[in-house]
Amino acid sequence: MHTAVDSLHTALTAGIVLGGGFLLLEFMNAGGGEVISKATGVLDKLVDTATGIIDSEISAITTVTDLVTNPEDFGCDVGQEYDAGLCYDACPEGYKGVGPVCWEECGEAWLGNGGSNDAIWCGKGSYGRGLGQPVWAAKKGWEVNGAIQYPQCRPGYKGVGPVCWEECPPGYENDLLTCRRDASIISADNSSCPWYDKCGLTLSKGCAKCPAGYTNDGCTCRRDAHIYGKDSYGRGVGEALQCGVNEVLDGAMCYGQCRTGYYGVGPVCWQNCPHGMPEMGVSCQKRTINRGVGRPIKRLKSS
Repeated sequence: MHTAVDSLHTALTAGIVLGGGFLLLEFMNAGGGEVISKATGVLDKLVDTATGIIDSEISAITTVTDLVTNPEDFGCDVGQEYDAGLCYDACPEGYKGVGPVCWEECGEAWLGNGGSNDAIWCGKGSYGRGLGQPVWAAKKGWEVNGAIQYPQCRPGYKGVGPVCWEECPPGYENDLLTCRRDASIISADNSSCPWYDKCGLTLSKGCAKCPAGYTNDGCTCRRDAHIYGKDSYGRGVGEALQCGVNEVLDGAMCYGQCRTGYYGVGPVCWQNCPHGMPEMGVSCQKRTINRGVGRPIKRLKSS
């Protein structure tokens, strides 16, 4: 290949010289002896310029031809890497070069935990963790009172804050600390009394009947007012509303905890970005390093 290129160089140079010689003879035949020296100088410059252009073009052709036929003779310097015909400084560990830019890599751990590797960012993995439940739902065996949860009261008692109060029996009104039954007077059942003693007060005492709990006054039944203090007991100061075991509070809802390497936003668990990589919602922005303009590949050894 070099022999053919050298022959081409010789032929082109000879052509220029021969053409210039014919031009010089024409000047002489035309009686232009006075301009011969100037013409000779111009011819010399023409030959030098043409030769330089030819040398440059032939050098380029030779390099490209050798690169195709003998690629093992070419390469980049130590500490450099080849990319798209140019040599660039090698990227630091954890980065991958694309032209003049080193892009941070997502890493095998990231990819193995559900993430994806895109051109300029690392796509986050995600999965659902259910709709959650309101935080005001008390834990099992407890009940909510106000914004606090307390242990449930035993049967027959009702909780008001930290105290369980006895429930009033039927017929009694609940006055918070007491149970109250108002006085009551009703007609007696005198259907068994004779006509001459309809209230059972004289000859047929006791023929008029009253319901249990009432005093028999003959024609009427009387129940006096009754008020008594409720029994009570304490059930502790209570606890602030909170989520159950293996649950986390997000807003006003309780959700299951996300697995390691993920964080929760409502009903969805999203993958954490690799250490130090900026957040971009559903992805992480890769950091970059500028490694400068590439340099042409160079010959490392002669063929």
